[in-house]
Amino acid sequence: MDLYIAAILGMIQGALEFFPVSSSFHLHIAKKYFSAQTLPLFDLVCHTATLTSALYFFRREFSQLLQKKDTYMQVTIALVPLFFGYFFFSLFLKNASDTLYAVGLFFSGSMLFASSYLQEASPCVHRKKTALFIGSMQTLALIPGVSRSGFTVSAALFRGWSQKNAVVFSFLLATPTILGGIVVELIQLDATAVNSTHLPPYLVGFFSALVTGSLSIQWIYWIFSRKNRKHAAYYLWILSSACLFTSLVNSSVC
Repeated sequence: MDLYIAAILGMIQGALEFFPVSSSFHLHIAKKYFSAQTLPLFDLVCHTATLTSALYFFRREFSQLLQKKDTYMQVTIALVPLFFGYFFFSLFLKNASDTLYAVGLFFSGSMLFASSYLQEASPCVHRKKTALFIGSMQTLALIPGVSRSGFTVSAALFRGWSQKNAVVFSFLLATPTILGGIVVELIQLDATAVNSTHLPPYLVGFFSALVTGSLSIQWIYWIFSRKNRKHAAYYLWILSSACLFTSLVNSSVC
């Protein structure tokens, strides 16, 4: 992978990780456009960079949450569906089709559109059920084209959480999720597939994602505002239609 392509892919990941528009889908499109060689762990390296920026930006909120015993329970319960869902979805979704991407993008847009009409309400007191619901929505983000942040934030909003609490918990939940993904990828990784020539693209991708992620996260609450969730829904529906069209004409754009 050329370094300039690694930088572009890192910037796409960093810029779009905090937008509810499926950064993984945009990375997929960019790789197709540049005919970029897919390096083992490259996507996870970029995700780790944006996770680092989120950990720093939300450090105070995370610290406050982690001082509450309920937080550990909620995070643990929310991860249970992901554990079982990974083994189910990984059997069917290794080679995503254009149609599958179209479905994922459509449902992401629909979730955001529906949540944009919610009025802030008193949080649901059933914490275990709420955590399980949010975790189930995160598990659906294993489907190509589904936005993890869009689904988890919307799920929390449906349970009466404030926008701030929904966003903070969504990215707190991303921490063990991404770390778990790294562990799984390392276990499955063929050691001979990685060599010293991969280090420069990894470093370039990581730091470009870290810089752009640190800049874009400054707008996180504006990004998830009610109006902008609706705009993101329109954008995802357009992408979904484009993917469905390319699927029907047997194109390989998506």
